[in-house]
Amino acid sequence: MKKKAYYNSYPLNVLESQKISLVVASNLIFVKIHNSEANHSAKIHNISGSVLSQFNLNKETTEISLENLVQGIYFLTIENEKGVSITTKKIIKK
Repeated sequence: MKKKAYYNSYPLNVLESQKISLVVASNLIFVKIHNSEANHSAKIHNISGSVLSQFNLNKETTEISLENLVQGIYFLTIENEKGVSITTKKIIKK
């Protein structure tokens, strides 16, 4: 039986989620993909689920700017090369 981890009720693929680090600094998010040659992507959604922006994570560390977002709650979803969600994190822009 495979164990599942959850973050705010979103299932995580435990092995793949351990390869990802997020560092948030005021209006920037740094996404680091550890030991991966696969092409990952990221999407920022608003609270109603609309995709506001998309990014390719084809470097070891990718910088995502939050400057164009107004105050509110957003979700950052990281997907593997097959488009399967690896992790979703809640972001609060103040």
